[in-house]
Amino acid sequence: MGTLPHHPRELTISGERLLQNPVAELKTQRGASTHFSDTTTRTFGHVYEAYVTFTPGETSSTYGINMRTSESEQTVLTYEMATKQLTLDRTFQAKYLQRVKAPPALNLTEHCHTLHVFMDHSSVEIFVNGGEAVFTSRIFPSEGATGFNTFTNDTNVTIQGTQWEIL
Repeated sequence: MGTLPHHPRELTISGERLLQNPVAELKTQRGASTHFSDTTTRTFGHVYEAYVTFTPGETSSTYGINMRTSESEQTVLTYEMATKQLTLDRTFQAKYLQRVKAPPALNLTEHCHTLHVFMDHSSVEIFVNGGEAVFTSRIFPSEGATGFNTFTNDTNVTIQGTQWEIL
């Protein structure tokens, strides 16, 4: 598997909003795919692309993704419905930077329904809700942190996802 550069983006305007999405040509880098619809932890490796759709129920409040997980570490992307806030928490990584005081967070205008993730050895790029927002961050997981799973606070969230190896 290769190393992903900062991903080229396609910029579009929808109404008064600027949307950012990965260019379609990145699909040519996809290898084998895995489809999932539950919160089971899977081994995705170090470099991959994942697309996850969340359909929350009326009582749902929190859901998200744990990336680059092992028994002792993880990078956590959490969405809180009450505040419409998406947070990327890197404090549970093997090489967490102590100078980072608070995890980066995005305040969304709409609820979080889709996450398009590009994971590399030391970076993660996340396109939210069809390009409404984008997270790009350095991460510092250990070599053995290769797990991935979705999570939710209740069973009223429907999860659908696909992960691709990157060639």
